[in-house]
Amino acid sequence: QQVWESARARVPIDTAYRVSLAGLVAAVLLVGLAWGAPAFARSETLADAWKTISDPFLDARDRVGDAFGTVRGPTIVYMSDYDEVLELKAGTQPVNRLVMDVDPIEFPSRVGRFYWRTRVYEAYEGRQWTVSEGVPIPFDPNEGDLSLGDLAGRDVVEVNFALKGGDIQLLFLPSQPIWVERTSTLTVTPLEEGAFDLHTVKSNRVIRDGESYLARGSVATPSADLLRLAGELYPQWVIERYLQLPDTITDRTIELAQIITQDLENPYDQAVAITRWLRSNIEYNRETEPPPEDVEAIDWFLFDYQIGFCNYYASAEVIMLRSLGIPARLAAGYARGTFDSDPAVYHVFSEDSHSWPEVYFPGIGWVEFEPTTSQPVLTRPEALDDEADGGPLSNLDREGSLDREERLRDLLDPDMDVGGAGAEQGGWSLLRRIALLVGGVFVGALIWLRLSPTAWVVARASLSRGITRLGMTPPEALNPMDYSWDTLTGRIYASWTEWLKRLGMITGRSQTAMERVAVFSSSLPESADAAWTIVDAYSKERFGQQSIDEDEVKGAWRSLRGGLWLALLWKSTDRWRDKS
Repeated sequence: QQVWESARARVPIDTAYRVSLAGLVAAVLLVGLAWGAPAFARSETLADAWKTISDPFLDARDRVGDAFGTVRGPTIVYMSDYDEVLELKAGTQPVNRLVMDVDPIEFPSRVGRFYWRTRVYEAYEGRQWTVSEGVPIPFDPNEGDLSLGDLAGRDVVEVNFALKGGDIQLLFLPSQPIWVERTSTLTVTPLEEGAFDLHTVKSNRVIRDGESYLARGSVATPSADLLRLAGELYPQWVIERYLQLPDTITDRTIELAQIITQDLENPYDQAVAITRWLRSNIEYNRETEPPPEDVEAIDWFLFDYQIGFCNYYASAEVIMLRSLGIPARLAAGYARGTFDSDPAVYHVFSEDSHSWPEVYFPGIGWVEFEPTTSQPVLTRPEALDDEADGGPLSNLDREGSLDREERLRDLLDPDMDVGGAGAEQGGWSLLRRIALLVGGVFVGALIWLRLSPTAWVVARASLSRGITRLGMTPPEALNPMDYSWDTLTGRIYASWTEWLKRLGMITGRSQTAMERVAVFSSSLPESADAAWTIVDAYSKERFGQQSIDEDEVKGAWRSLRGGLWLALLWKSTDRWRDKS
């Protein structure tokens, strides 16, 4: 508007109003779109319509890509957030985007937790992890499940992965995957009798954003007692691969593991103790400094910095367990994500990118532990009824399998109810909490504005300035009385006059500053000197154009505020004291 005026442009008089109205309408539309986006995304009708429209374009893109691949180079593929080398370096907050929706078609029959794994790391080389070389073998989904050997305390689950955040080739899978519906190349460690220890699964064909695939995996669901009884008779391949420690690991790191686990006699209780110590003693922060160049990274994390994120938590636990002779490795991918109980899916975002320790137990296999404090505690029941005699679980339904709600309850946190209150854990519960928080803040602000004259006059002046900048005239109720907000003295004088108004000491706008301070001095003589200091400074600054000692004015205002609050409290109790 200033540019228009300086250029003497012929602009309609209501232009500022129209621009403001257009901005308001755009803001309302954007808020409405953001509010309704989750509902639009869950709409099967809209999803089907979009698939009908986009499928021909996706097919054409694939054909063009195959035809001209040698011309324009390889297809851009978002492999995962974890490459073949995992460095312990500075942490940064990831740009949060939806990566995938995971629908657990089949749940474990007892307590367990989902992790969506992309790869495992075997060797720690000081400040970084590297993957196992493994053996690549082809996988045909028509040939059935992979064999993990005869293992106890595990349940087979089936899940559907729907990609939302880009194209992939390295697949997201349940921990210990055994089957995927895509023709793939597996990286494995061959075991006895045709069994495999699986590290990664890479699809032979790029899986596009918007596509989905089924997978099955073996989820660890043992009780604490079963893990304690597993013993320490580790297979040779486990000992050779998962007890490695570099020479750089410090003595005090090894001593810390021994102190934490002293008097504990089995690997499970020792792993639990280290997990609890890390959760209790290390502060979580996704944004961290890098380890100094001249120190061992895990030692620095445990003893000096004591702040970190999942890569550091998991690395520290794996290394301390290995120092005790307990085979462990670092797994990476995504935590389970945010559970939506209505469609019964997990929404997995970039911020769910995660790494965790896996510990090997003879006869059970790899079992996850959770030392990172940003994730819920992973607890296992002390005993399960069917582990001793192979009988059915005590909470099976009449058909001999857990119903859907019970399976969901096992997979969610212990304090989450997936019965009639299941929706309370979904998006609407979050919206209610946000609404209550915003409402509480708003009500609190209103109460404070009503109680504090200073807060009210600051809010009123700020609102008046904002309306003026939009090219509109503020209403009379918002106009300042006779002071300027450009200086500290003017602001203090404005606050003081608002207090006088609240205390009933201002009779009108025609009352001068000297008249106001005289009335104030007669009512509150103990605060008269401070009031005269403020009024004298205000008069010199506004009418005499003199420089002011702002420290003196601030000191006078600080000495006044206690008396003003007492006077306001005394005035507000007039009616009660009169009745008494």
